[in-house]
Amino acid sequence: MKKKNKKFKFSKLKVIRNITIIIILSIIFFTLKCNAYNNNYFYKTIVVTKGQTLWDIAKNEKKNNNYYKNDDIRIIIKKIKKLNNLNNSIIYTNQKLKIIHN
Repeated sequence: MKKKNKKFKFSKLKVIRNITIIIILSIIFFTLKCNAYNNNYFYKTIVVTKGQTLWDIAKNEKKNNNYYKNDDIRIIIKKIKKLNNLNNSIIYTNQKLKIIHN
């Protein structure tokens, strides 16, 4: 008895369908990812004064800014650092920082 070799048969229709599904899923993924950065928040810019720290700024924002009112001060600091591309918590006098404000 001869064994039949099972070969995969690809039809053009299946290949086109699979490519179309991949393209559609990719478009959806990238659209959702881009929309995550397009929010409706307003930003304000603050200028760091002499002796001011990120802790001071975060504490002030928690008290006066509704966007941060339910966040822990450490979380607010992380958000400010991320928004301003800061690698550490060192800030300088006259440095401008962007803050989310609503």
